[in-house]
Amino acid sequence: MYVIIIRPRMTMTTAAQTVPRTQSDRRTKTRKALLDATIEVLLNRGFDGCSLANVAKYAGLTTGSVQHHFKTKSQMMLAVIEERLFETSDDQALELKANENIEDRCKLLVETQWQYYSDPKYLAIWSIILGGRSDPEMIGKIGEWQKNAIARHERAIKQLFADHKLRPSQVKAMQYFVNAQLRGLALLQTVEPDQANIKCQLSMLVDMLKLQVSEA
Repeated sequence: MYVIIIRPRMTMTTAAQTVPRTQSDRRTKTRKALLDATIEVLLNRGFDGCSLANVAKYAGLTTGSVQHHFKTKSQMMLAVIEERLFETSDDQALELKANENIEDRCKLLVETQWQYYSDPKYLAIWSIILGGRSDPEMIGKIGEWQKNAIARHERAIKQLFADHKLRPSQVKAMQYFVNAQLRGLALLQTVEPDQANIKCQLSMLVDMLKLQVSEA
């Protein structure tokens, strides 16, 4: 099979659209670069080493530039978590597969969540949570976002297995169980990156879910 790709002819207009044209565009681009730099510093130097100055240095900017976007380290850390919590589209993916057989749906649920937890960026999130646990404002905000994410995910699970009429308590337990298992596996793979073992555990998790849903 041959696939013909037709590329749009570059015009003055389309060329201009590829370059940030406003202060808002530049600000958004810089903010994204700072968040990416923050994650890298967290992964390489930990929470304590993730200062505004170190992030600025990694991003190739001045500390003043960082403070223009984030006045404090706490603000910067919260921005990283907010971006990670809301950049996933797993709920939509789950809803689109609600007509598949039980095993495929269970696999999708596990694989979709594992894609999130197995991302190295997830470790940066835990660095923030553990490092900022003594900051009531940070923990309060993170808890609020987490509750919203959990509620959203529970709705997606309910929709995914709508034909099995799972009770709310079952949906909640399933959501917590899957996420708890995958969080632990994500942390384990940082010190024991045995892909065969990880694959086996993911398969076992799918089997457990399949059993629970089938008996509902």
